[in-house]
Amino acid sequence: MSITTDIQAKTRQLLNSGQVSCVIGYEMGSRGRTRPAFIYQPDDAERLVWNRSCTHNLVPYVNEKLQSIEKNIPAGETETAQQQVAVVVKPCDSRAINVLLAEKQFSRDQVYVIGVACEGIVEGAGFGREDNGNLQARCQRCSEREPVVYDMLIGEPQKVEAVDDYSDLDRLTDLTP
Repeated sequence: MSITTDIQAKTRQLLNSGQVSCVIGYEMGSRGRTRPAFIYQPDDAERLVWNRSCTHNLVPYVNEKLQSIEKNIPAGETETAQQQVAVVVKPCDSRAINVLLAEKQFSRDQVYVIGVACEGIVEGAGFGREDNGNLQARCQRCSEREPVVYDMLIGEPQKVEAVDDYSDLDRLTDLTP
């Protein structure tokens, strides 16, 4: 099974069971770029994709989506399943969940985290450029291939050595203030 297929299957399961009311993931846009997708129906899970162009951090959408769900719950109802959102995260994005939890933006039981083992995102991802295999600078320096927080992990994290080359940043530190 591919990562895309696993994400789609988990999305269908979460929505069919009523455990979440929305899954935030990635879909292909009209120009061949990935973009955020909000899936509410199990049949729409087929729209979700995972590839090396999934560059956007989807975590900021969680709080926004939870707030809109809370506004639409009738007074007196506290249906937990309806107040939970699932989100697909890369390792670097998973840290944002911990920050939002520390800031009490939402509680941990309101978010189901679908973690994806990441091999890195390609340079120029999201801008319609061809995948030339070059990773974004942040990914070249990253040794974390497994999210720090998740409820389900998809994919097998690979051991990689981060590049310890910050020469591109040296020119910034050499600038006069």
